[in-house]
Amino acid sequence: MKTIIASLALAFLVAAAAPQALAQSKYYCVKPDGAPVCAILVTPGARHDPSVLCNLSCAPCNLTCSAILRLGDGARGMEDQIPVVQVRPEALTGRDMQSNIETPEYCNAQYQNCLANCRRDPQSSASATALGQCEAYCQSVRSGCGTGNSGQ
Repeated sequence: MKTIIASLALAFLVAAAAPQALAQSKYYCVKPDGAPVCAILVTPGARHDPSVLCNLSCAPCNLTCSAILRLGDGARGMEDQIPVVQVRPEALTGRDMQSNIETPEYCNAQYQNCLANCRRDPQSSASATALGQCEAYCQSVRSGCGTGNSGQ
């Protein structure tokens, strides 16, 4: 009889803890100016940096976002309006993340590729202003590369 009661008590505790174990944290992917562009759901205990997941999964981030848990005071209503994007499965395997570790060499190569793309793009190379804007974008991406920002 004691074994049955103990088993039922253990089953009850496991069932009560299961929803909390499956709960996910919602991270907001925000640009350097503080503008949120999307949100992702991350399982508690995940070994992945939420900022890296934001930048791999949310296309508008363009490698410039940081992940934060809350948007700030007075933003409760706005938090519900931010679209939640699915974390790309390859981001969770570690293969994609390992290939894109933002070392100084990786960041410099990324920056040089961006500049080369600006010069090859007919629209950018058509005018000095357009080329300057494209190069400024490259510099902006470069300034966030390798910083490992993840606000919480």
